[in-house]
Amino acid sequence: ASESGDPGPEAGDSASESEDPAPESEDPAPESEDPAPESGDPAPESEDSGPESGDSASESRDPGPEAGDSASESGDPGPEAGDSASESGDPGPEAGDLAASGDPGLESGGPGPESGGPGDLGPEAVDSAPQPGDSASESGGPGDSGPETVDSEPETGDQAPDLEEEVVNPPYTVRLTGEAVRVTFPDYTIEVSHGSPFGITSLQLTRQFVNFADAQLPLADWEWFWFGVPGRGRPDRSIKLLQAEWGLPLIEQREDLVSLTYRRSDVLLEGVAVEVVFLLSALRSQFDVTYTIDNQSDRILPAPYVMVGFPGFANHRWVSAVASAHEERQTAYSSFWVEARELSLQDYLLLRHDVAPEPGREQELKGEVVISQGSRVFTLSSSFLSQGEELAVYSAHTNKDHYLTSHLYLTNRDLPSGSSRSMTIHYVAGVAVID
Repeated sequence: ASESGDPGPEAGDSASESEDPAPESEDPAPESEDPAPESGDPAPESEDSGPESGDSASESRDPGPEAGDSASESGDPGPEAGDSASESGDPGPEAGDLAASGDPGLESGGPGPESGGPGDLGPEAVDSAPQPGDSASESGGPGDSGPETVDSEPETGDQAPDLEEEVVNPPYTVRLTGEAVRVTFPDYTIEVSHGSPFGITSLQLTRQFVNFADAQLPLADWEWFWFGVPGRGRPDRSIKLLQAEWGLPLIEQREDLVSLTYRRSDVLLEGVAVEVVFLLSALRSQFDVTYTIDNQSDRILPAPYVMVGFPGFANHRWVSAVASAHEERQTAYSSFWVEARELSLQDYLLLRHDVAPEPGREQELKGEVVISQGSRVFTLSSSFLSQGEELAVYSAHTNKDHYLTSHLYLTNRDLPSGSSRSMTIHYVAGVAVID
């Protein structure tokens, strides 16, 4: 199965071995890539859930590469050994530019997205489409940003919007294709896989020839989930949800959006459920992905930790720039795939942005990838708004020889029994033309 991305080398992975962001507490920190399983354990081999860092939050809980870490410390979940990841699939830019002629009349500009109506290459990345949800919400309810500030009793159907059961002649099509749901809107087409891997396995704007997603690994994935201190050789204390089978989603449709809800019960502990809702806009190339932890067990979940796509695993052979909320990193080569090979590097950190959570203070994190295709520049941007209620949170882009990973690493405060906590990531895809 595909391996995911977390800024941290994996033990036994095709990527360099490094450390694991598993919290260092009483339990020995998990080995590189896998936060819980020890080497030799049948646990999923991919990236580690994040190298340890000096995050402001408790060291025992926030896995992640230290800012300034080099190579293997960058931390990034990667495909299992033998996985060709992005090497298979898209032909790299070096194989010939797919510059499109007959471009619609987009205004010239830098690598920023530009608006566009149906049939156009995509709307502005800054366009505020009908927000299916804010940066985050509690129990799936729209309006909140970041993990909930107050735990609340989750109610049935909280995470799913109140949508009409039937839409007459919607401006889009929804169909099942094997292990995925494929939705085609006027401005973009998206495919979400509910098998292994779990996440967005295809994302393209109308008339975009190069896919935003990697050929083997998904965007908007849920890489790791655990609570407490995951111990070595303790697969019962951490799980790689990217490799799990989630089953068919609940599909709800409205004229202006489509909702896909995936849920798994009794995860790591009886009574603990995890849920992911994709709220896809039919009006613009924008969508929200909400991740929820629902604790209906008889115990408190200590410091629940999640590692999710931000935006995830992008098309390695074509991505030429990445950005965080504070800075941008461009490659001097045609893509980061070429750069890793030319520099003979297996695993190194490109960018990392740490946030020191402060209750009541909003801080934005951003994960962006840029694909250059001839005179057109396609941008996929993901954003998350921290409300300061987390113990620790940071974003990171890590380059490896076989794939590029961009993820968000967040350690929550303890989650009481009978409550849930959600976080929402907002996505915008756009295109611009460069003269």
